[in-house]
Amino acid sequence: MEQAAIEAFTPSVREAVFRSRGIDASNVVDLGGFESFVFHNPVRDTIVRVTHRSHREREQLLAEVEWIADLFSRGAAVSKPVPAADGNWVEAVDDFFVCEFHRAPGRLITEADWNDALLSAWGESIGRFHRLASDFSPVHRRIDWTADENFAVAGRVPADQPRIHEAMAAALSTMRSLPVDAAGFGLIHCDAHAGNFFIDDGRLTFFDFDDACYCWYGYDITTVLFGAVRQSWMAHEPAAETAEAARFLPPFLEGYAREYDPAHLMVEAWPLFLKVREIGLYGVILSHEIDVDSGLDDYPTNFMRGRRERIEAGEPYLDLDFASLF
Repeated sequence: MEQAAIEAFTPSVREAVFRSRGIDASNVVDLGGFESFVFHNPVRDTIVRVTHRSHREREQLLAEVEWIADLFSRGAAVSKPVPAADGNWVEAVDDFFVCEFHRAPGRLITEADWNDALLSAWGESIGRFHRLASDFSPVHRRIDWTADENFAVAGRVPADQPRIHEAMAAALSTMRSLPVDAAGFGLIHCDAHAGNFFIDDGRLTFFDFDDACYCWYGYDITTVLFGAVRQSWMAHEPAAETAEAARFLPPFLEGYAREYDPAHLMVEAWPLFLKVREIGLYGVILSHEIDVDSGLDDYPTNFMRGRRERIEAGEPYLDLDFASLF
């Protein structure tokens, strides 16, 4: 989160934020947050997200919530947005915007949940998102992937790492040349990893659409796969990650195909999509000055271990013949 946002979220602004939603500030529980402040309101069992305008303007938040509301209304497993008393989805308070959502039922998954039934349900959920997005007509337009800061390394990766910049420039140039068609390109979650849904008696409910943008549906799949092979209980080395990808994709794609045709997923572009995701996350971690040398066995530390060397060497994120799994 930008330091300006942290400094601007003063006690008086905090009070005003919750007052705009008719919430007693003394009841809320701070859940932290990466790009926004996130709170649980146990009285209504809702999640309140507070976003500084340096991260998103109101139009973008309206576009996000509008899509989530449409998905929910058509049966997708997402956390239902909650309007304010005046009916607005997004309230403006000082330099912040406030959104509220029903808390997803259930909990985060554990290793015990990791089976074909989960992976199939996960794929089915993403397939439904894509099917519904393919005929969604928004009032407010969400950003295209080319305007998303997560696809850039300028200002994030130091200039003394020119090979990283060159690798990303080459990958993005190729990505911009890919064909765009309505069947394979539309609004995507863009971050539907295992930390952004809860499981409740086998049913999955997705949340945190903050990274939603217009992009290829195949890219959405690779963002899922990207994190799926790096769960905390898995071995963090290339061969193990590739083996896990080969195990993950068949049940996931079987579920996906129940909702949408996987022929639209541009499997030939997946190595490129994974490379863009890899370099983008590398830049995000560097820019947030996360201490990856702390000795903690956590996601950033494990991801960054040898990452610069792998990117500079041109190694694929996953060395796998994806087409063979369809």
